[in-house]
Amino acid sequence: MSSTTRLLQDWAFTQVGGGAGTQDGEWLQTSEFPTTVHVELLKLKKIPDPVFMNGMFRIGESEWAFKSAFVVTEEELRPTNVDLVFDGLDTFAKVSLDTIKVGTNELLLTFESAFLKGRDIEKQHEKLALWNGDSSRLHVRKAQYK
Repeated sequence: MSSTTRLLQDWAFTQVGGGAGTQDGEWLQTSEFPTTVHVELLKLKKIPDPVFMNGMFRIGESEWAFKSAFVVTEEELRPTNVDLVFDGLDTFAKVSLDTIKVGTNELLLTFESAFLKGRDIEKQHEKLALWNGDSSRLHVRKAQYK
């Protein structure tokens, strides 16, 4: 049994459909991965430091995507099964990977707005008790004390 571990490098990200963070179709290089949209936009000076601003940009209300290209060899395609393992996709994510072929392939991770998804779920079910903030987050996030 052969085994290969690969950590993808050279990730880029975009705001799906464009907006305040990126133009439609514009992909920005990440400084590291894993990362978050807020961290990358701050590093690229696309948004002001939230400590010093009076209002947050609506980054959490948008859909964002990350992509990385990687090369696959014939040897890597020999096994009948290949596992794709993700540690820590912490929201509503869609993973897209076309048929893997010898050569360059692209992995695309698209993240729905957890904020808007929480609002939709809250409308379908009920508003939960919360002592601070927006209660819709309780429908989509793990407990913050963990």
